[in-house]
Amino acid sequence: MCKSKAFERSIDFVTRDGEKACVWWVEDENGKHIGYKYCDDCGEALWSGHVVNDGDEHYCECCMKKRFTEEQMSEMYENDEQYYTEWDLCDIEDDYEVVKEGEEVK
Repeated sequence: MCKSKAFERSIDFVTRDGEKACVWWVEDENGKHIGYKYCDDCGEALWSGHVVNDGDEHYCECCMKKRFTEEQMSEMYENDEQYYTEWDLCDIEDDYEVVKEGEEVK
């Protein structure tokens, strides 16, 4: 079986306070952003985010703050009902052939 390709992309930039930073994402052959998970509210591709109710729900930082107060998030965290996590490129390798930035496409 031939896997679809996923392309790692990144942009270096300088923050307002002069710090060097980098943002990265993964896209398919059509340029659509791919994530390990997707925000259940806005649909954004996620590589980091909040996991709620043992993975029943996933939210980006912005949508999590729109849906819940800081107090609610803290209470959910204390009760093991939500946590924040980051996923890695290797998490999608079962479904995609990941082409890292700078590598040639085979």
